[in-house]
Amino acid sequence: MVTSQTALMPRPWIECLPGGFLAAVVVCRLLTPTDAAPTGETLWIAQAALLALLVWAGVAYQSNQARLRFTRLRFNWVDAAVGLFCLGHVVGALAVISTSGDKRAAMTMLWEWVGIAVTWFLMRAQLFVAAERKAMLLVVAAAAVSLSALGIWQHHFGYAESRRTYEKLKSEKAQLEQSGRPTDLQKALDWDRAMHKVRAELVRLDIPANDSARMLWEQRLYSSEPIGMFALANTLAGVLVCAGILWLGMLVGARRDVPSWFLALGVILFALILYCLLLTKSRTAYVGLACGLGLWGAVWVWREILGSGQVAELARAQRGGGLNSGEFSYPQEVVSHPAVGLGIRRAGLRRIWPAFAAAIAILAVLVGIAAATGGLDQLVLSESTKSLRYRFEYWTATCQMLLDSPRNWLLGVGPGNFRQHYLQFKLPQSSEEIADPHNLVLDVWANGGLIALLGLTGICFAGLRPLWRTLKREASPAGPIDVLEKQPQAAGQSWGGGILAGGVVGHLVVFCLGLGSDETLVLLVLGWLLIVFACSALFQNDPAPSVYGAAFAALVVHLLGAGGVGMPAITQMLLFWVALGETVTLEETGESAGGWTWGRWAWGRWAWGRWTWERWTWEPGTRVASARIGLAGLALFLGCWLTGLAPSLDGRSKVSDGMYEWFDKGNLSKAEREFRHAADADPWSSTPYERLAELAFQRWQASSRDRPEEFERSVKLQQQAITRDPRQAGGYLTLGEMYVTGFKRTGQKPDAFAAEEAMRQAVALYPNFAVGQSQLAEAHSLAGRPDEARQAARRALELDAINERAGHTDKRLPVERRKLMVKILAE
Repeated sequence: MVTSQTALMPRPWIECLPGGFLAAVVVCRLLTPTDAAPTGETLWIAQAALLALLVWAGVAYQSNQARLRFTRLRFNWVDAAVGLFCLGHVVGALAVISTSGDKRAAMTMLWEWVGIAVTWFLMRAQLFVAAERKAMLLVVAAAAVSLSALGIWQHHFGYAESRRTYEKLKSEKAQLEQSGRPTDLQKALDWDRAMHKVRAELVRLDIPANDSARMLWEQRLYSSEPIGMFALANTLAGVLVCAGILWLGMLVGARRDVPSWFLALGVILFALILYCLLLTKSRTAYVGLACGLGLWGAVWVWREILGSGQVAELARAQRGGGLNSGEFSYPQEVVSHPAVGLGIRRAGLRRIWPAFAAAIAILAVLVGIAAATGGLDQLVLSESTKSLRYRFEYWTATCQMLLDSPRNWLLGVGPGNFRQHYLQFKLPQSSEEIADPHNLVLDVWANGGLIALLGLTGICFAGLRPLWRTLKREASPAGPIDVLEKQPQAAGQSWGGGILAGGVVGHLVVFCLGLGSDETLVLLVLGWLLIVFACSALFQNDPAPSVYGAAFAALVVHLLGAGGVGMPAITQMLLFWVALGETVTLEETGESAGGWTWGRWAWGRWAWGRWTWERWTWEPGTRVASARIGLAGLALFLGCWLTGLAPSLDGRSKVSDGMYEWFDKGNLSKAEREFRHAADADPWSSTPYERLAELAFQRWQASSRDRPEEFERSVKLQQQAITRDPRQAGGYLTLGEMYVTGFKRTGQKPDAFAAEEAMRQAVALYPNFAVGQSQLAEAHSLAGRPDEARQAARRALELDAINERAGHTDKRLPVERRKLMVKILAE
């Protein structure tokens, strides 16, 4: 246990480094599109987390003063649950890597989950210091407010400019396609340059080339729902729903000497978060917020009933040291009088009623404003049943997928490989080709198997534990919200520490990497700094443990309907509230020096550390223990760099250069060279081979004479891409289209048979896809199998009719292809 003398000692600057690194990692997660984690775009943050672990081990090795305070770690069943949670996903990724599947995505997500585990370790190591815990709360709360401001701007102003840019590019592309490529050589070159320029701009804006994916992208563009720095409104809503409860908890528990204008500013920022949350139209977030606040209020009501008029309860608390355990600033001679103690309790409890009433009033006003400005409409309610029906369809297909084989229900399908397996079981009437099942439990089970599911059970128990511990803590006179003032901090305990500096560094890193527009990032960091310095007085006290429990409950309820636990930022946020609640719980219960100890006497000075069985507390006994952790961290750091970040970065950079040479400059030879370099840099990625196959096929199509060797090369390259992602139906469809085009040009029957086989494999992986069935029907027809062609054409039209009744316009058959199916049936 940290002694009071140790706690009052000034902290050397070097001991602030791990906290700063941790804050930078947390902020970077909140400012990057975490939805793109399987593609490797956020893997650098996991690498930064491993670097933070190395810094922690180095500081622990170097620091001689206050060793107990800095290096003493608590390990209990909560850490075991988080370990199982992360281990299950790592095992699922290793299963994919050792067998078959999208190995690049699996390896990327493996290191993302290692980064999550390391971030948890650092949170447990750093946030037990009250000053750093409060600073981290301020960092996260301020980031949520700045993201809310960005989301509100996106809703009212930002999307209009994006729509104008896209509509201009779309119009230019349509005009070029309508005019067609001229026969005159010079005019044809000008047409190629114009088309390449439009395509390059579309690629730069991350606009999908696939028609179905582009229609979904257009729906998001024209929907006006804010997304912050993420790619989905539900992801932003998951962050805001927790932040809203945190801000309300800080306002309710503010010190009595906080000026009124500080409280007024906090109310305005709280309203800002709620308004942005309303604009996201995330129904699951609305339900999560209601459940979190409802649980918090229910805990308070129950405690008030239990504590009303029970003066003996106060006496028990006084005898147990509850009022003088470092939590409240009231002296013993004041609280020793029962009447005074009960008055303090009732005064604290009376503050919750106005707070909840004010929150409801603010919410009602914000709903009216959002409805008046078009941010909310009746579809939010009327479409809720349709949204729930869609989710039941996702969950049904996911359960069928998990029960399909012993490996699936035991280990899951592996991180980053959900969609490839899900499409085989996707229901005919289902809408999207989802990347996760939109359910917390099924998401964890599908990606991490039963091991991760067992860990999730423990995490949920730990996250909700502060709520029922508040109910059982009858000795506390402050009620469930702990609104009484805390003891003033010691002069040597700078509550900012390195956390705030780390928050600034996190913003600057995102700015330097160019992960958003310069204007947006500058405004974000300026707004964040303004909030940090203006609202620091509100974060001088720890919020009540029940606030952490309520925030955790709200996020869990949201994830039960929205999914996204595979996104590192959401998982980090989930574990953040668990770590805070567990830290406060250990502080309240205290630690016993007794128990069964082992390790120090068994291994002497060279032991990893001393273990206390009662609290599972680990305390490094020598510098060698810290050095060993550093060596383990170094091994992980190098492993992530060599097998994850370096090949992913190099491969994506080379592909981007190749696309630039291809679409912007029209230099096909140099583009092919860049794609070759990308394939060498990242041998597990299918993207370079897909680009190479597409480029070779385009060359073959553009040639004036038949070049069978170029056609064969494009086919082999596409087969190489399929080998690296064997369950991706789109790869087989592309291969089949190549063979169909080859047959139509040369008339060779082997091409028709090969097209038929490729389409069969595509339909086997995605049976309820109307376009795929129509392409299979065409391949059967070209191969001279009329019965099979009619059967596939009939199925394609059936699926098209289902999509028409369900309103899934992005899944409808094109007009020409529908006519072809009717023709095949007529034949």
